[in-house]
Amino acid sequence: MSNKNKSEPYPLSPNRVTNLRVTVSHKDNTVTLQWTAVGDYIDRERASSYDIRFTTEKVRLWDSFENSSKIEQRELIKGNLTSPAPPSEMETFIIRVRPEFYNSVLFFGLKVNNSRGNVSDVSNIVSASPRSQTVTSKPNDSSSFFTTVMLVIIFVVAALVLVLIIGGWFLHHKKYLGRRDAGQQDSTNEEEVAV
Repeated sequence: MSNKNKSEPYPLSPNRVTNLRVTVSHKDNTVTLQWTAVGDYIDRERASSYDIRFTTEKVRLWDSFENSSKIEQRELIKGNLTSPAPPSEMETFIIRVRPEFYNSVLFFGLKVNNSRGNVSDVSNIVSASPRSQTVTSKPNDSSSFFTTVMLVIIFVVAALVLVLIIGGWFLHHKKYLGRRDAGQQDSTNEEEVAV
């Protein structure tokens, strides 16, 4: 693989970062992002650069990553956007929060670029409030997946219970109607015998 000419197109992209996490320093108005470095293609060799973005609307990072605010190298106290760590090493980037965002909830995500122009998918999204004491870190998207799965299971169980209740009512009602009809036939037969 390393013998390939870097100008040739290469179909593999870097892996998606899935363990992005955030901490906030309220004293310094900084946000620290940490994640495990991925490789240039999948998890091999060093990636070429990072594209870190933020917004005040979480969905914007998913739907329109390139239109979200970009973190520039001059905003970093620690970390280098164009010199990623080797795969599997921990990355730590400390970002100076822009004053206009001190009182906002900020959502952060990143993409990894490789030497052949391929780009990873957007990482998991994390959020932070630079001036408040509330910090939310979402190391992966499994909790929303778990919530969705649980809601589906609850819905299916509720539907089954409802079907059983309605089915039981119909069976009971049918049995009752059958007994009533049988009772009416017996009385009709007794009347015919009496005549």
